[in-house]
Amino acid sequence: MRKNKYLDKIITSTLCKNFDSVSIINNAQLANYTTFGIGGECSALVSIDNLGTLTMILNHCHEQHLPYYILGNGSNLLVTSKGISGVVLDMRNMNSCEVFGDFIYAEAGVSLPRLANIAMQVDLSGLEFATNIPGTVGGAVAMNAGAFGSDMSSIVQHVTIWRNNKIVNIPNKNISFNYRKSIFTNAKDCVIIGVLLKLCKSSKNLIIDKMQKLTSIRANTQNVGYRSAGSAFYCTNIPPAYMIEKSGLKGMREGDAAISQKHSGYIVNMGNATSNDVRRLMRKVKSIIKMEWGEVLHPEIIYWGG
Repeated sequence: MRKNKYLDKIITSTLCKNFDSVSIINNAQLANYTTFGIGGECSALVSIDNLGTLTMILNHCHEQHLPYYILGNGSNLLVTSKGISGVVLDMRNMNSCEVFGDFIYAEAGVSLPRLANIAMQVDLSGLEFATNIPGTVGGAVAMNAGAFGSDMSSIVQHVTIWRNNKIVNIPNKNISFNYRKSIFTNAKDCVIIGVLLKLCKSSKNLIIDKMQKLTSIRANTQNVGYRSAGSAFYCTNIPPAYMIEKSGLKGMREGDAAISQKHSGYIVNMGNATSNDVRRLMRKVKSIIKMEWGEVLHPEIIYWGG
């Protein structure tokens, strides 16, 4: 939903009236909250630091029919440069963790690198792949984030969600994990609160060694030097980066959005890219790959703005 001044006023006035003890930033610039560095203003950004605040704000949005968006680290997100009318719930301060034997329960706002480090400290293996993924647990589950042949689907036991003013646990078998997808990917009626993960005991030295190796590989291949939202596309048959590179598309630009010269699966912000720059570039790449390879690229980046 793009900016609507009338709706903006309704949102900001009702939030300020009802939640004066909650941290609320009116007209927050979302470019400051995404790894892409792209995005216009939202009506209001609310900092969520506990379940009570989350449920109060969600209930209010539902009762008042206010659109809302869930924000983690903004690492796979493209927000329209025109801005959006809606309440953005910043989940990063809802970030507690508890360890129970081989299990870790993590709230949705816990960063993946921090979670991987917590697991390492208690000799639990299974999260090494997440060491340098710049996202939060909630977003990682929704997108079934993964790297180096591992992903969230292999370690999630159940996901705790808010839906219709109720707290519900969804077991792994009912989440329909697929490549960069789950039932939560485009869900409009629920919000991930936390995740129970099942890991396995290992040697701390082995875990550290694996984390260091994966960190080195990532630094050598994915440190693209510019702001980005990570992998722009996914494809079930052939790696998109391979097709894009072989088609000679590295460096292709639309405005300040470009295919990375270092990792052809990334679109980077060369300075002042707009959401339209990125979307035009993505459409061009998809068209060329379809024509030359007969393959359909699907966007891995989530878009806010309609």
